[in-house]
Amino acid sequence: MPRLLNLRGNRRSVLTLLDQILVSGVNFASTTLFVRGLGLTRFGKFAIAYAILLFANSLLLGLVAAPMFSTAPQLEHGKERNQYLQGIFTLQFLLASILSLLTSCPVTEPPND
Repeated sequence: MPRLLNLRGNRRSVLTLLDQILVSGVNFASTTLFVRGLGLTRFGKFAIAYAILLFANSLLLGLVAAPMFSTAPQLEHGKERNQYLQGIFTLQFLLASILSLLTSCPVTEPPND
């Protein structure tokens, strides 16, 4: 029996591979459905908006979540840790508010001549 198909020894690897196949397949199928349903122009707008959303998410992760996960556990429980976490919460709130305001601005299309 080939080593890759040996489910007892490589069960975790096989499950990881199957998970990746499932996620990639669903992603491909949903993207294909979006393109067919929206059309190329509207799908292009969707893709750009989604890329901006992913960029904003990575900004928030880099500015708020990653520092909090690495710094907060090193602080002792007490006033210093609470102040740090309150500061991180305030930063998260401000960044989320700014991004919410930016995304709520109306976007108009140029007139078709």
